[in-house]
Parts: sequence; C-alpha cells; structure tokens
Amino acid sequence: MDQSELSVLLERWNSGSAEAREDVFERCYAELRQVARHMFARERQDFSMCPSEIVSETFVRLAGGSHVEWQNSRHFIAVFARAMRRTVIDRYRMRGAQKRPPKSQGCELPEEVMPKQQIDIDQILSVSLALEEFEAVDSRRAEIVSLHFFAGLTFAEIGEMAGKSEGAVKKDWYIARLWLLKYMRGKGDGTLP
Repeated sequence: MDQSELSVLLERWNSGSAEAREDVFERCYAELRQVARHMFARERQDFSMCPSEIVSETFVRLAGGSHVEWQNSRHFIAVFARAMRRTVIDRYRMRGAQKRPPKSQGCELPEEVMPKQQIDIDQILSVSLALEEFEAVDSRRAEIVSLHFFAGLTFAEIGEMAGKSEGAVKKDWYIARLWLLKYMRGKGDGTLP
C-alpha cells in the first residue's frame, strides 16, 4: 500500500472515521498477515493461533482500546507490530508458559532472524520481557528490535521507514542486541554499552 495513502487514511481515522479505520485494516491486511506469518514461521507447530487470527485479534484490540493518535504509516506499522507481539505473548501466557526460563538455561537473541529458525516459547517470552525493560532505556532502538525480531522487517526496510541508512539501523540493532543479551543473562546494569 502507498505510504502517503495510508497516512491520509490514518488522519481520517484520527478524526473518528470508522470507515477509514476499516479501510486501513482492509488495505493493510495482506502486509500485516505477512508480518504475522514471519512471526509464526519460527514458532513451535503446537501454537494455537494462525496469522489471520493474530492480525484480526490485534486489530480489534487497537480499534477498541484506548485512542491512538496515529502520526503516520511508520507509526502505525510500529504500533501494530508491538501490539501483535503483545497479543502473541498474552496467548503464550494463557497457555501457562513460564515468564522466564531458568538462568541456567541461558538465553540467546539470534544474530539474524531466520524464518525457518525455531525459537522456544520461553525464549520469546524472555526477549519480550527484556524488550519491555529496554523500551524504558532506549525506545528508538527497542522499536528496531521489535520490527526486526518480531515483525521480520529487514534492516533496509526499517531504515526506509525511519529515514536512516541500513548501516545506521544495523549499528543500532547491534547495540540493542548487546544490551538485551546482557540483561537476559543477568549481567546487565541497565545502561547502554
């Protein structure tokens, strides 16, 4: 979908247009399902939701929850990716998953996110909890992690959205990744490297 067209629809949604809200969902549905598919490509096969369900449930949460003042298409995609992550985490928690794996297990944040790479539920929960802590330290870099790790966007795509070079996004990813790894291993002091 054209980013300027999406921004116009988001402005109309901000003004209270239910029709614009529905148009945003219809026009972004395929792209959002692609993001959800990426998230689920790494999940264990026993996960009970499909990409269509996660997109729909997340949209219902966003449309029916507190009012979000949409700034632009980038803001919408970032908020939606974050909300999808929370929807998935909530579903995991409902299934009785542990909040954190035992320290002895250790945690890893993969260098690159590979679509076929299976990631344990406990690892996803651990990364999500660490990311929530990191958002308080550096929300900009936390958004990069969320978009890359959970939504599956490439560094080039994130750079395009943020108006930054791919190299600058990669640098931010590595700094964020280092902070998260230290935090998840219990060795972080909450400061940036």
